[in-house]
Amino acid sequence: MTEAKMDAAKLIPGYTNVIKTLLTGADWNKKLTVKNNWESADRLSRLLVDAEDGMGYCIDERKILGQKKDLKPGFVGGATGWMVLFMSTGKSFAEAVRLTGQLYQERHWRQMEGHIDNHHGHITDPHELAKRTEGCGFLGVWQNVFQVMKQSLQEELHGQMDFADNIEPKTSTDFINAVRENGGNIVPLTGHHKAGEAAVAINLVPGKTLDRTALFDTDPAFLWDAWKSTDTQTLDTFNSLAKTNLTGEGFFKLQASLHLATGFFLDALKGDSTPNLVIINPPPKQ
Repeated sequence: MTEAKMDAAKLIPGYTNVIKTLLTGADWNKKLTVKNNWESADRLSRLLVDAEDGMGYCIDERKILGQKKDLKPGFVGGATGWMVLFMSTGKSFAEAVRLTGQLYQERHWRQMEGHIDNHHGHITDPHELAKRTEGCGFLGVWQNVFQVMKQSLQEELHGQMDFADNIEPKTSTDFINAVRENGGNIVPLTGHHKAGEAAVAINLVPGKTLDRTALFDTDPAFLWDAWKSTDTQTLDTFNSLAKTNLTGEGFFKLQASLHLATGFFLDALKGDSTPNLVIINPPPKQ
């Protein structure tokens, strides 16, 4: 284990306690909403655009290389995040890849997506980029994220799912190649992270997303479009494929822990006050 990984492992108990506090108990949704940055939520809600069909490449706030748009809903790691969720239920890596492909097919999410980066602009050769497998921060911390998910929600989700005892230590290369080998799309990102100033947004407005490439300079945001990944049809499909019995609330909490833990390990969220966590709610009904 490297020194960096050892340091990350030491953070697991603290991050687990924060996420337990936010997501467990009868009033968990009120506790989560209390963390809402109302000013940022109002500003970002005005910047929402229509989302495309499918499931996007990640929650990363950086620009897509070439200023291209990808307005599919954001989910941490894209398809690789779903692979981790399937692995967390005890599936092997090979099974998780197959089940993720089946999930995308049954939910009509088009092709699987993930992302790399161009190493802050240092890689310009298209052929080198086409072979690159690094650049997704989630894939560098996913094993620690899994431990936080398990430790924070194992009791809460008892009877709904059994967390894996052990999980295969796959690398970013394994995940990215799995997406490529199964006909998926790998999106190249560019630039440096703005983790210190970017919002971490949970978007609950159906059919909407943020154009993160266009907003990077003025309103950078890590974006989880929770309205898309936690809907009833996706819940039912995931339960059927994973052989779990998650409720709608349990499914949301599982995904929330995945996203929040990733935010902590990548320094997008800091401390138990989570000052930059933004929840974009639908407008009140008239």
